[in-house]
Amino acid sequence: MVNAASSGAGLDYAAKHSDLIFVTSPAGANLDRACEALPSHNTKIKALARGHGREVKTIINPHVICRATEAEARAQYRAIMEHQDPVAADNFYATFMGGDQRSWKAATRSDWVIGGNVHVVGSPEQVVEAFVRLHEAGCDGVQVNFYDYLPDLEFFGAHVLPLMKQAGLRAG
Repeated sequence: MVNAASSGAGLDYAAKHSDLIFVTSPAGANLDRACEALPSHNTKIKALARGHGREVKTIINPHVICRATEAEARAQYRAIMEHQDPVAADNFYATFMGGDQRSWKAATRSDWVIGGNVHVVGSPEQVVEAFVRLHEAGCDGVQVNFYDYLPDLEFFGAHVLPLMKQAGLRAG
């Protein structure tokens, strides 16, 4: 079973019943801040599951902007920000500011324009390095998001997946 949770009750339920738990960065979308905050967050979730006699894996969903070079990836990031729909971005961001959810409290409006809960921007090698860092921070896997899905997925498959295998992040 797969679950996503952030409240105490949600995490307790997920720890009791789920095999995979989607986590969000407690520190927002910045990769460096996320990698500082995620170890204790993942440790807390996995300890909660062990308290119920279970083992769980955590998954995070980074938004990946990957191009052949870092400069190209950063240019794409800037283009997304420059061509955003401000009304849609404001309305979407507002939906995360109320209620008792805790998952996205550190996310900024700009984070939501890009998407995902951690931003991974760079060359294929830099993306794999970011995934290694997320793994070292206690995340057992990633569910990737892309801006222009099909071409970004094809590029990712051709250029990032082989490097992930070399880095020991993928089997077979």
